[in-house]
Amino acid sequence: MMTTAPTDSATSTGWSNRFLLLAIAGILFLTLYPFVFSLTRHRPGLGSPFLLEGFGKDAGLFDAVLNVLLFMPFGFGLAAKLHERGKSKAAALLPALLCGAFLSYVIEFVQIYIPSRDSGWTDVGTNSTGSFLGALVFLLFGALLLPPLSTVERIFGTWMAGRHGVLICVLYFGLWFAFSASLQKKSRPSNWSPNARLLLGYSAAHRSASGWTGQILRLQLWDHALSDSSALRIGSSPLGNSADPAPLADYNFSGFAPFQDQRHSLPDLSWTSKTPTSNVSDGAIFDGTSWLASAEPISIPIHDDLRMTHQFALRLVCRPASTPPANTPVVLVAPDSAPRGFRPDLLLEAEGPGLIFWFRTPLSMSGSRMSWVIPNVFNVGQLRDILFSYDGSNLSLFIDGQKRRSDYILGPPAALARTIRNVKTEELPGYRFIFYAVIFFPAGSLLGLSWRKTSTHPASRAALVFFGFLLPPLLLELLLVRIAGRALSLENFVLSILFAVAGGLWVNADRAASTSTMPHVRSTS
Repeated sequence: MMTTAPTDSATSTGWSNRFLLLAIAGILFLTLYPFVFSLTRHRPGLGSPFLLEGFGKDAGLFDAVLNVLLFMPFGFGLAAKLHERGKSKAAALLPALLCGAFLSYVIEFVQIYIPSRDSGWTDVGTNSTGSFLGALVFLLFGALLLPPLSTVERIFGTWMAGRHGVLICVLYFGLWFAFSASLQKKSRPSNWSPNARLLLGYSAAHRSASGWTGQILRLQLWDHALSDSSALRIGSSPLGNSADPAPLADYNFSGFAPFQDQRHSLPDLSWTSKTPTSNVSDGAIFDGTSWLASAEPISIPIHDDLRMTHQFALRLVCRPASTPPANTPVVLVAPDSAPRGFRPDLLLEAEGPGLIFWFRTPLSMSGSRMSWVIPNVFNVGQLRDILFSYDGSNLSLFIDGQKRRSDYILGPPAALARTIRNVKTEELPGYRFIFYAVIFFPAGSLLGLSWRKTSTHPASRAALVFFGFLLPPLLLELLLVRIAGRALSLENFVLSILFAVAGGLWVNADRAASTSTMPHVRSTS
């Protein structure tokens, strides 16, 4: 008769590599992002970098718990791998602790050279504890957790064969595409106030102790995003004409008030409170007590255009006269009698030499201020040509004819992150990786299961690659482009494909080991 000889290693087979790969990838991303390194980073009071930075990190209990949880999958996967190699479960505890400590130490050492990160022995301790606890979870519950995972894998592997697999993929991508479309709409400039006015150098007492001081030479508004080439060309000639592309509104502050929009789209700007005592012919002078305001609301033409394009560009040519206090508006689109705490439609303000930019969208109104802070812009006495361009998803900044790093990325990644937590402006670029990973890594895993059942004929494999790994990323990118109006992003397309391929490779990472260590079937008479 046929009998099956069970082996204890079967409980750990088929998932150890997958746990380790996923754990290491998650740890490296969450601890080393944004992958910006500075070998000359100053470390005050630190001798050898190998000594890290002591135990002085001001991490609270919540951060410590997160550090423990981060390394638990690593300890679990390492214990599963060691058990698969013939080690007893208890024998995996010490290696898990030591390997977790070593990996954490290497990461903390590298973090010394990442300006936005802090390193220290405290994290090594909490991470090591997490790795040890992960191995302990495998010791206590591994036999209960792994068999159900293998069962789920086997069920999905069966479903992904033939027509059922096609239906599952269509439903999966259809739901994600619909959800992504709704997320993209949250980045549209919308719900702007119907009675908002254009205000320059606004100095209401409840907003700042004194208004902005300096000179504004030009202000231009577009109802669409500008290409990089157009923005660079415009910024290279601060006082020159920029007829290509023509702006929606163009204020040239030569002469005296009222200042007219040369495009005749927006109302005149006049001094409020009083006319400054000093004025020059080539620009409006702001003394901190007076500001310019449009004679009537500007929201009707602005709102109609934004509703169609979901894009805009704004250019300001100015020369600060002094270092302003915090939250000093320079350009403001809002009712001039707005109550305290009211969020304007658009705000460009100074905070010392720094510049802060914000505009109203459903996403930016959802609890996170999401202001973009750019340091060292308003240097006293220096002429600055500042141009912001928003393409429906990404906000780009050009200063004095040079493009600054574009890291104000909205769209579905930020909206998805907002459903979970308050988003942080400095984390916006990282949300894009998470967004495409959440969609295409699981999809790639499903396709990896389907790959097992696909005929080895080249035509069958080619069809799976095209319709599974290539077409969905392209369709998602085209969908988001149509909703936002932005240009096609080859980077997003390639990133989607890479995550899908990674998911396919990951789900098959333990396949050979799983096959070779299945319970042995022997025949006895």
